[in-house]
Amino acid sequence: MILELAVGAALVTAGSAVARVLWSRRGRARRVAPPPRPAPAKKRGAGLYPGDVLMLAGAEHALDRATELDDGGLLRVLETIGAQPRYVVQLDALGEHLVLAEPYAELPEGRVADVVPLGVRALQLVRRGEALAQPVLDDHEPLVRGRCRFTVLADRGGKHLVVLEPEAGPRLCLVGDVLDRRLLDVLPGG
Repeated sequence: MILELAVGAALVTAGSAVARVLWSRRGRARRVAPPPRPAPAKKRGAGLYPGDVLMLAGAEHALDRATELDDGGLLRVLETIGAQPRYVVQLDALGEHLVLAEPYAELPEGRVADVVPLGVRALQLVRRGEALAQPVLDDHEPLVRGRCRFTVLADRGGKHLVVLEPEAGPRLCLVGDVLDRRLLDVLPGG
């Protein structure tokens, strides 16, 4: 009887091994290649992008067209959507230093001076350079194109004057105040 049990157990073990081999071969023949994985979405860097919405003191500023100038330090200018033209100027790569600006038409033609009077204030040169103006995102229209000279002036109170002078096209002069990041919320766009 013990011998019969041992032989039966051996047959069951051998039979299960054969069945496992047959099922694995059968499964390999029917297996279909899995669908390709989609490419990972491009991660957003720090800072502001077209499509973002700034929430500031109960007002919403949806960002649209944008231009990026990088001469070793990033400068990004974004236009807001709305009836009144407004711009948000990002003065650093992380988007921590932002200026809410409006067009300024009273700057004399020619090279921007190192000190510019603005009412009772005197704005002093912070940064001047030349870089290739590029769209922030490939599928969005930039504010300016091509080689562009830029000048950033400011005073201690946070008033800024930003001037973009593209080789082809009119110059863009913007004046505005620094935004307090504690009072600002950014809703990332899609």
